[in-house]
Amino acid sequence: SSKGPQLRAGTPKAITAGRWSRGAGLIAFVLWELRHPRPILDVRRFAHRRFAGANLAVALFFLAVFGAFYYLTQHLQFVLGYDALATGVRMLPLAGAVFVGSALTGYLTPRVGMKWTVSAGMVGGTTALALLTRIDAGSSYGDLVAPLIILGLAIGLALSPCTDAIMGSFPESELGVGGAVNDTSLELGGSLGIAILGSLLATSYSDHLSDATAGSRLPASALATAQDSVGAGYAVAQGIGDKARQLAAQAAHASDPQQAGQLKAQAGQLAEGARQMKDAVGSAFADAVAHTSLVGAVVLGVGTLAVALLLPRGTAPEAEPAEEEEKELVGSGANQPG
Repeated sequence: SSKGPQLRAGTPKAITAGRWSRGAGLIAFVLWELRHPRPILDVRRFAHRRFAGANLAVALFFLAVFGAFYYLTQHLQFVLGYDALATGVRMLPLAGAVFVGSALTGYLTPRVGMKWTVSAGMVGGTTALALLTRIDAGSSYGDLVAPLIILGLAIGLALSPCTDAIMGSFPESELGVGGAVNDTSLELGGSLGIAILGSLLATSYSDHLSDATAGSRLPASALATAQDSVGAGYAVAQGIGDKARQLAAQAAHASDPQQAGQLKAQAGQLAEGARQMKDAVGSAFADAVAHTSLVGAVVLGVGTLAVALLLPRGTAPEAEPAEEEEKELVGSGANQPG
């Protein structure tokens, strides 16, 4: 067997090697597409402001939206105590607002231009995330309704014009490529949103929980388990509560009054510890949601400025070479000897 260093999955060397290989693959793809006479995707299209701005808007918007969905559903289920079905029902205001936003953008975009409707939608998304920074341990579902509605309106306003711009940049024979580009921007943004905002959420929750339980008698192993996720935190609190009930039951059946008193006192301490642990987990996760929402709002806000600067003015689409390219390809094919 080899005695040299092993490159195992998950190690820093393996992660670094994976990043370099993906980067090299992307560069190779771009160079190949630039040189090929019939590229799958002509990457020169990204030099056109309308096409590049639409893709950037889709990626940034879904980075923020998917990240928000990731932690809002957890907040509804774990902190506020709704089951999966009830959580889905409480997300319906967002879905309804998307329909309204889509209807508005169909009316506004031909009149004021894509630049303004997309920018307005991204400003709305930034505002929704900014409102989520007010979430704390005492917040209820009512505090989430306004951000959900604003976020839904923003999605409807911004995304339809972006999809139209991306698809309109391709000739009819390449609409499949256009759809793939749109989906890639969406998936890339969503993946980055869950990865970046999800990691930030986990780190923030762990730090807040550590601060909230400082000075308690919670064993280090139990704290480490609780810091893994909000679900694990509530499981630890439930475990402490179960232990308290077991001691209370033993106290009720103890024949020795002194032993019964000791068990009852221990059960009371554990019950209080379980309650404090539950409160600490809920408070830590709510603070993590507020902190992560702030970062998401900053990212989307900066992205809004970039997209607003990138997208061209006016209601008419920016001239794209799609039709000319198709004519050139047809012409070159006709001129080839049979």
